[in-house]
Amino acid sequence: MPELTSDSLKNLAELLDAHTTAGPWFSFLELLEPTGVADMLQMQEALNISRDKVRRLMDQMKTCTGDYPELFTILDFSTKRAGVRGRTPNIIRLGPSGAALLRLRGYKQTHHCLLDHELEIQHAVLMVDIRLAALKAGFKVITDREISYGDKACIRPDNQVLQPNGTICLFETEQIALPQYTRRITESLKNKIAFFSNSQRPGISPIIRMVINVTRSKDWERTINIWKQVCQILSAAQPLPFKLFAIPQEEFTAKPDWTEETDPSRWTDLSAPRTIKKENASSSGMNEKTLQPPKLLFRQTPQEDHIVLQALWQQFIENNSDRPDSHHTPSPAFFETMCLIHSASFSNDGSGFSSAALPRASIFLLNQYLRMHPVLKISLQKSISRGVATMRWNTVNILHRMQVIIERFLYYHGWYNGPAIQALAGTYNYNSEEGTGFCITVKIHNPWIMAYPDGFRPTDEEVLQAEKALAWVLWALFSFPEDLDLPYNAFW
Repeated sequence: MPELTSDSLKNLAELLDAHTTAGPWFSFLELLEPTGVADMLQMQEALNISRDKVRRLMDQMKTCTGDYPELFTILDFSTKRAGVRGRTPNIIRLGPSGAALLRLRGYKQTHHCLLDHELEIQHAVLMVDIRLAALKAGFKVITDREISYGDKACIRPDNQVLQPNGTICLFETEQIALPQYTRRITESLKNKIAFFSNSQRPGISPIIRMVINVTRSKDWERTINIWKQVCQILSAAQPLPFKLFAIPQEEFTAKPDWTEETDPSRWTDLSAPRTIKKENASSSGMNEKTLQPPKLLFRQTPQEDHIVLQALWQQFIENNSDRPDSHHTPSPAFFETMCLIHSASFSNDGSGFSSAALPRASIFLLNQYLRMHPVLKISLQKSISRGVATMRWNTVNILHRMQVIIERFLYYHGWYNGPAIQALAGTYNYNSEEGTGFCITVKIHNPWIMAYPDGFRPTDEEVLQAEKALAWVLWALFSFPEDLDLPYNAFW
């Protein structure tokens, strides 16, 4: 494979100039420059050519590349825009030769895109939607670049849109918020608090606009509630130095709003004080005291996690406040609650502390969950205790008893251990690095069981998180019986 020297890049550029007739190849690469990715619809809009011509242009560019590293790659998944029906457009990612050509022509900080997680790539593509809309409206826009402040600190807004009066408005792009993302949301807001509290900040509007890729549905309500909860908890110590407004991406794209003042009929204020309606509070038993987490939840957790746990506690109470204690109809909310319990102690960043410490917060929430569902708890207690005095334990009997308890847990929530979801008791291989003894494996074969009727298919990453969370919850029933007020398993 030829090296990307200055001379070889010039030769490649000459080949592209001579043999790409379907459209402007450099404009194609320029669209990929800010975030490293874009999709076919964005290419059609930016280049002002049809889909067939974009495809022909890509074929011509690939032909010119020859043995050089790739100019771009087409990814296996496509952009999912909430509320948009029809074929989803393919996503294109900037390659090494494409980045080198951009650097050759003045984009000195450009590197080929290394994003590989679907959520990250979807987020980056949706950022380009806002960028193109701003450019189309005649605004100057800076996408995915740092703003420095203080002593080597910085924030990295998704888009910075320059207003005619010189003020910069920040536009953030977000997707559906799930309980396991509470830690990331908290860190994002804390960074913004630090930035806007800095006296040397540049002339940036303290009104932050967040465009969320969900429709006004159950997903919308759940997402804005999580953001509101974290905003409220962070503002308890001191008022937030900014305002945070949100709007569904579908509505913003249909009618972009760039004014510094937000229209309250379109934008939802996430930073406003959050109140619980009296009728909802009386029917569910929720009040301000209930939403305050018990001190035991904070036991042996680092100080920086307290805000996250406060938000998770509120989500936990609200998720379980209006559910009758009976056999439930299967619902995606089940997986949300399992992920919420798991995420209280296990952060997505895989930090040393979260992976090594006893997961007290998750154990506490699971104990609270069982207390809220006494029928489930009694069923588990009976299944664990049945025949213990006369049973002769061996591997077969132990696995069978574990499987009975697992299926009792799933049955209570309306799930059948079968083709769509499997939760199986097993043993580790003798040389496994994951552990020794008995284990529980969860596999979600049909990701659509995690989606609400008006929602998207969950990403592979979200499915994996749900599998890990449910597997841990089931495993905890055996590993922490005393903490969960369950009988001790004689075989464990």
